[in-house]
Amino acid sequence: MARYIVVRYSMSFVRFCPRPTNYIFLILGEPFTTSFSMADSTLYASEAAIRAAQLAGDASALDALIDESLVFTGPDGGIYGKQDDLAAHRAGAIRITRLEPSEEHVQELGDVAVVCVRMEMAGTFQGTPFAGPFRYTRVWARRASTWRVVAGHVSAIHRPE
Repeated sequence: MARYIVVRYSMSFVRFCPRPTNYIFLILGEPFTTSFSMADSTLYASEAAIRAAQLAGDASALDALIDESLVFTGPDGGIYGKQDDLAAHRAGAIRITRLEPSEEHVQELGDVAVVCVRMEMAGTFQGTPFAGPFRYTRVWARRASTWRVVAGHVSAIHRPE
């Protein structure tokens, strides 16, 4: 039986919706679980490892953590795959100099987990500096006893004016 979760967003979200609304409805096949610390230590280690690899620009480490099927939505709204991400790190098109996580929320659904985390970030993208609060959502799948990112999204958190 599907379970419905209602999440209320700030009114600033409304301007991005095709229809004016400030509610999003999620339909989940499994019970919704949220925690502020990751129960699965290997998942926690994988989250820490991907942050370390991003900070180091370590494409080899990222290659081991990202699944071939990756679908990632960047802050520009573009859709990127694994090879796009690795190429950007190898070429230095993206350089991350600060990643400070907080507000971690985890939904573990068997061999799939959804991690949502607030991140204070700084770095450069194609030579343009960026800094501030961002929100990452990563979908991890357990593949042969290791966790790999299969989908994700990052967006800036806009501060009230």
